[in-house]
Amino acid sequence: MNKKFYTGWRQPGVRTSWVTVIALVFISIALAVGFLYSLSKDVLELNFEPLGAFVAEASAMELPEPEETPESIIRELGGDRTDYLLALAMCESSMRPDVRGEVDSRDRGLFQINSRWNPDVTDECAFDVRCATNWTIGELEAGRAWKWVCNDKI
Repeated sequence: MNKKFYTGWRQPGVRTSWVTVIALVFISIALAVGFLYSLSKDVLELNFEPLGAFVAEASAMELPEPEETPESIIRELGGDRTDYLLALAMCESSMRPDVRGEVDSRDRGLFQINSRWNPDVTDECAFDVRCATNWTIGELEAGRAWKWVCNDKI
């Protein structure tokens, strides 16, 4: 028995001439070009003046000042000690300026300044990031980093 195996891309018995294939390709290209032309014509006729006025108005608006964060204040005031101060604040209060100590409620603010050992520091100053940072810098410059439990961890 002699069996024939089909290996082409067309089904057996279906004949398509090359002329038909080329004609279908040209028709597809013509339809695509016509569609793109009509689409571009519609886009060119659009009026973008309202959008331009909106952009001009938006660019004239004043942006609000960025809110100061404990980190930005420490970076502003810290100088050479910035990295140490950031690590100290993170260790002592997780960078939260409004907390009291969990072990000792006399520890206050970003740097957990103890009111018993530092009675000269008011609550207002201890809870104010700028004031507490300046006070802490003064203590560090005076060689009193030993006041903080986290000093040994940094």
